[in-house]
Amino acid sequence: MKCINIENVKMFMSAFLMKENFDRYFLCEAEIVTFNRFTIDGHVQKKFYSEKEYEDMGSPLWSTWGRIRPLCFEMIKGSRTPLKFKIVLRLNDEEMEKMLKEQELPYRIEDIGGLYLNFVYENHMLNCITGSSINVFTMDKSLERVWDMRVEKELSMY
Repeated sequence: MKCINIENVKMFMSAFLMKENFDRYFLCEAEIVTFNRFTIDGHVQKKFYSEKEYEDMGSPLWSTWGRIRPLCFEMIKGSRTPLKFKIVLRLNDEEMEKMLKEQELPYRIEDIGGLYLNFVYENHMLNCITGSSINVFTMDKSLERVWDMRVEKELSMY
């Protein structure tokens, strides 16, 4: 777990809310506080779709950030900055699998509960806190180190 301070908040928020940079991630949850507190649970409501529609979507557990991003943009945009927000994203399984192979990590996809980005904005400061969840007991921290370095590199331009 690593806390990364995002120095250029304006530049990052522009990319985060208006570009596809993070659209490959799933949204786990979002809480945005402006004139109201808005809470989004990223779990897909399977019953909303027909069985065929849900299967055609790939039977996702979470909505993608790309699908929810326009809604969050509508809540955040304007001349006033939010009082605070917390947005939790999860790396999709395909990207996780690719990372495991590229880095030759000793894990199977089933061993990993998730790799997370927790974006927290409060008091005009924006931080990204990395997180990892492993479903098996291990003393090995290689996955966490690789994930932290990947996120640091991805966010270094901000």
